[in-house]
Amino acid sequence: MTARKGPAAGVSSMARSRWSLQTATSERLLVAVNYAPNQSQCYVRLPFADLGGGAWRLQDQMADVGYDRDGSDLQSRGLYLDVPPWQASVFALTRKS
Repeated sequence: MTARKGPAAGVSSMARSRWSLQTATSERLLVAVNYAPNQSQCYVRLPFADLGGGAWRLQDQMADVGYDRDGSDLQSRGLYLDVPPWQASVFALTRKS
């Protein structure tokens, strides 16, 4: 996975760690951690080749929040993250039908 700075000038890049996992049962997880002492933004390119052509649900496993994203946008630009200092998210990715 690669990350790049967010879209606005002056936007900070996360001091970050990120991991992805796809299990034998096709469950997909993305872990993002902001190790910076400030709010940070970036785009994370996901390593899954089949994201295009549909919508995806990203359900945060650590908070009661979920996001719907276009798969083609995830494939081309990546997932935009805006993470508070010293925080982490674990997203389960599921294709919407």
